[in-house]
Amino acid sequence: MMVDMPLKIRKDLDKFLKERNLLIKFLDEEAFKTETRITLGTKEQNKYLIESIKEFLNK
Repeated sequence: MMVDMPLKIRKDLDKFLKERNLLIKFLDEEAFKTETRITLGTKEQNKYLIESIKEFLNK
């Protein structure tokens, strides 16, 4: 799944998610500079990812 992610939060979000054993891939190609690739997992994994991103955005 591709998600539009502002450049200014990439580094902090990546660190935040890695601390929770979640890995996402930021794309560096110019055409996809603000895109983030997220591979879908199980229902529980996806819920954990969504909740973690919400927690990051609300801090």
